[in-house]
Amino acid sequence: MNLKRSITANVYLKYCKITVITAILIVSFTQCAVKRTPAMTTGIVDKIALMSTTVNFVQQAGISGPAAVARGQFNNRAEEINSLMTYYVDTLRQAVVRNLRAQLGCEVIYGDDLRALPKYNALKEKYARAEALNKEDEHFPEVVISTGDFNFFIAETKGGVMNGGKTISITADELMAIIPDICEELGIQHIAVAQFVLTGFKEFILFAPDTYVRYNLFLFNHFGELIASSYNNEVTSKLVESDMTGSYENMIRAYLDHSESVELHSVFAKKK
Repeated sequence: MNLKRSITANVYLKYCKITVITAILIVSFTQCAVKRTPAMTTGIVDKIALMSTTVNFVQQAGISGPAAVARGQFNNRAEEINSLMTYYVDTLRQAVVRNLRAQLGCEVIYGDDLRALPKYNALKEKYARAEALNKEDEHFPEVVISTGDFNFFIAETKGGVMNGGKTISITADELMAIIPDICEELGIQHIAVAQFVLTGFKEFILFAPDTYVRYNLFLFNHFGELIASSYNNEVTSKLVESDMTGSYENMIRAYLDHSESVELHSVFAKKK
């Protein structure tokens, strides 16, 4: 009888150990399967609306000789570079979606699904700033935006080629007013905006310019606060003028190859 009880007790203990080990493995696998950023003060991000993805070409600013020569070289390739940005903007949007899903394990609403939401068209009519995507640069006259999306984030571009055509975002106070309304109307707690910038820099007249593709993602909560961001920079150095378009395409492809692994970093947000 005692032997029977001993066997029963041992079996029970083994069962308990197996159960505990199995539970640990399940928890560990779940944590590894979805990579999440450090805890955000607003809690888990389970759904995001990717409102827009833009691609802009920024000239080297200034009156120096190298800057002027660089602008001339880029202008000579403007038609090809503009076509490249238009061709890749929706592909880059898809990469941002993959990045958000990989980093947060969340649902991302974008494109046709976003435009299908009941209040989307009214929000677009209310907040779209299409004119802010127009630039005073005859060679690079616009910031390209993903198909069907609208810009509420870029307030203006710096006037004139000498200023490079850089974009200026709306103020924090404006974000605090606009984003809560967008979130409420869409029935969502978080929205994101992605920006890609193609640019170049020449240090010496006799050297070819370095070329860059930069990526920034901004994630906001329903209070209009920035709670997380991503940054990536692809660089190709010292290219001859005839290779410029190819260099940008190679850098875009390089980003696409590792876009899911670009880390999303938490930013402190005061409200909960």
